[in-house]
Amino acid sequence: DGTYSRDQFRIDLNWDLEDHSLKFGLDSYDIDVNYAETQNGAGDAQGWWTIATAGEADRSGQVSGEDYVEQRIRTTFTDSKVSSMALYAQDSWQVNDELVLNLGVRVSNISNTVSDGRKYVDIKNQIAPRLQAIYDVSGDGTAKVFATFGRYFQPVSANMNIKQGATQRETLDYYELGDVDANGTPILLADGSPSRGGALRDTFVRQAGIDDPNLIVSDNLDSMYSDEFTLGYQQEVFDGDMTFGVRATYRELKRSVEDTDVGPVLRKWFEENGITDQVGQWGYYVLLNPGADLNMVYDFDQDGTPENINISAAELDLPAPKRKYGSLEFTLDGSVTEDLTINSSYTWSHSWGNTEGLVKTDNNQADPGWTTSYDYGDIMDHGYGLLPNDHTHVFKLNGS
Repeated sequence: DGTYSRDQFRIDLNWDLEDHSLKFGLDSYDIDVNYAETQNGAGDAQGWWTIATAGEADRSGQVSGEDYVEQRIRTTFTDSKVSSMALYAQDSWQVNDELVLNLGVRVSNISNTVSDGRKYVDIKNQIAPRLQAIYDVSGDGTAKVFATFGRYFQPVSANMNIKQGATQRETLDYYELGDVDANGTPILLADGSPSRGGALRDTFVRQAGIDDPNLIVSDNLDSMYSDEFTLGYQQEVFDGDMTFGVRATYRELKRSVEDTDVGPVLRKWFEENGITDQVGQWGYYVLLNPGADLNMVYDFDQDGTPENINISAAELDLPAPKRKYGSLEFTLDGSVTEDLTINSSYTWSHSWGNTEGLVKTDNNQADPGWTTSYDYGDIMDHGYGLLPNDHTHVFKLNGS
């Protein structure tokens, strides 16, 4: 059950002078994320049910080689917020009859909270410049050359309040196998759960429902952003009835945000520093910047004094995120006849690196910022090359 409520506010101010058109503005939004999730089933039937055979040193407590029943229950809850506040200023400057400069900057702050209101993401002063130059080549408006540069910051999505910042508790219960049919398949009880005997052990708590910001995010988390450059030319053709254009584009991901299981390197740090971990989570998935150090401050041994942990990027062994995009686009727009108008383009492009960024098209994973990329460092091995969303040739034609 999920409800998302968005409140937003925006104000824009324009001031036109002889050679300058100035624009200032503010925009902000708050998204309230209210979400609860659990398994199907009522009462004792709730959960994911699995019939398995015990192995050596099996967690279930069953004798090796014997079957058992596992009941897995995971609950997720959040009543949290995503916030953004941004200021911008822009000047469209008519330098002379041929040259226009568009100069702008956007400064933004973003934050995400857990259910009790504490911020697990709080990034301020993201400065994004936007620059554009347009030059009238012929002086009569029939041809122009243009170039742009822009920096674009990506906020942490509301989805992460659920996936990373929610209170998530997961328990596992283990039982003797109950009544089975002639094929050895467990008989289902009236409530839909499998027949089972007595409990083999106490409830195993795999996730304890902790949503402390100090446990779920690196203390030095910084924002995800990319840069874009374009260079283009447009020219009227066919007596001004159509416009031909060519544009080169280059985009590069400069920093990314990912969730990673840092459990192995944390446990190594605990061992080297004589710390007995009392938190007891199954895995430590932490939101961080791949390629940067990990900083965590938390009382892992529950002795009343938080540990100040710094693990270098080299120890984490996560490859730096890379995503580059280059394209060359040709366009032809305008009136073919008095009755027919078209917009057409051909784009040659390449998208390469080791991460698409927010989502993954190779396994259709649409969880922004919470894909399997970087879950473990080994997943990224041999991952550099053309990205799954690479489309070398794209043709578009539409008209009326």
